[in-house]
Amino acid sequence: MPRYRPETARLKAKNITKAYSRVGFSQVKLAKIKGVTRQTINRTLQKAPVQKTLLEEINKIGLTDKEDAKDLKRLRKAQRPIACDVFIRNDRGKLVVVKNENDWIDVDDNQAQLKALEMTLKLKGHLKENGTKIEVGINIKLTPEERNARIDRVKQLISIDG
Repeated sequence: MPRYRPETARLKAKNITKAYSRVGFSQVKLAKIKGVTRQTINRTLQKAPVQKTLLEEINKIGLTDKEDAKDLKRLRKAQRPIACDVFIRNDRGKLVVVKNENDWIDVDDNQAQLKALEMTLKLKGHLKENGTKIEVGINIKLTPEERNARIDRVKQLISIDG
């Protein structure tokens, strides 16, 4: 989008945003409708007025940062149901599976919890991906006693080696 007056830019952004939502947020479909390349659509969607309009539309339908944080917190404790067999003791005292009888239990959904933890760390800035390199930085708060104990331990290790 070339430079337009703010009112015109807002209207154009609103039009592209509506079209984008009508095609299911697919850049390829939007490019076909508009008769331009996908790269042009991508560049258009990166413009500040369009980003602002998209954010307003998302907030209008109730997808606020507060809701996102609540969902992320819920996903950190995600569970999934699995089927398990029911066992009973037979005449001889052995455990046997009751046929055609199973129960459902909830277990931690480790994959969903890990993804939510990864997302949380990225949002907080503790986890950064640079190509294939992953940087993790976590600040640990120590009490003065813990800090002094660790310093003393390091001094002991240095004096043993030295």
